[in-house]
Amino acid sequence: MTAIVSANGLRFGYTPQTPTVKNIDLNIGPGQIYGFLGPNGAGKTTTIRLLLGLLPPDDGMVELFGQPFAQDRRHLFSRIGAMIEAPSLYEHLTAFENLEINRRIRKLSRSRISEVLQTVDLSAVTGVKVREFSLGMKQRLGLAVALLPAPELLILDEPTNGLDPHGIIQIRELFQRLNRDCGTTILVSSHILTEVEKLATHIGIINEGQFVFQGTMQALQDLRFENSTIDLETNDNQAAAALLDGRYHVVCNTGGRLTLRLANKEQAAQVCRMMCEAGLDVYRLAAHADDLEKIFLQLVKR
Repeated sequence: MTAIVSANGLRFGYTPQTPTVKNIDLNIGPGQIYGFLGPNGAGKTTTIRLLLGLLPPDDGMVELFGQPFAQDRRHLFSRIGAMIEAPSLYEHLTAFENLEINRRIRKLSRSRISEVLQTVDLSAVTGVKVREFSLGMKQRLGLAVALLPAPELLILDEPTNGLDPHGIIQIRELFQRLNRDCGTTILVSSHILTEVEKLATHIGIINEGQFVFQGTMQALQDLRFENSTIDLETNDNQAAAALLDGRYHVVCNTGGRLTLRLANKEQAAQVCRMMCEAGLDVYRLAAHADDLEKIFLQLVKR
């Protein structure tokens, strides 16, 4: 299946001595919600600018919808909606007027303006000048601009910046609806792992200009159990330890409790089953796995 976004060997540096992006390989398939994560300064925004042709790469190639980016840029842009960092808005104009300018440039139906304003919950302030908007309202208006062409691909850099918790939930539900009902492929950049975890199907984590993880959300969640443990307490811990010997790594056997190292979450169920089949009473079996935030910090070595 043709990738919606593809990058091979992408390199870029604002100065030759200090590359910002180093050999980025990226493939985003149709219908994916790709969470692009990394600490501030990791190269997320620069990479997105390269994908959109806003910066010329020093090396490497970008394809959108299976076509080289330089081949038919105008046609490709008609299929994309994007918001990079802070939205570009005319502060002295109203929300409607900002959208009208973009609608005319893209030669879209005028009805799209009211549709996208309703989508981002700004219908009540359509005639208010943007300079009177809060940061969160400006973010939502920038998102409305990106949604005007009903894009097949939506590329967003920190789209929830400035939104309150209720606004973040609304935007998340909007993305999920666009993805589910319209098949929109979404690339969303963020440094907030917990929010992307609730949204993304696939994850890329970048640090110092290069990927330290790429894969499905499930693959990232599976990393939680690579160094996980369980605490086990039975009516006869000595017998339990003998039963586990040679099968599982018992890292601690003190205080009437056993601590075992696990390779995956299925092993917790296997241990419980072994104890029951041996006739031992299980008083306590508690799994301790790294949360995704800790995994993220380990990957970016923070």
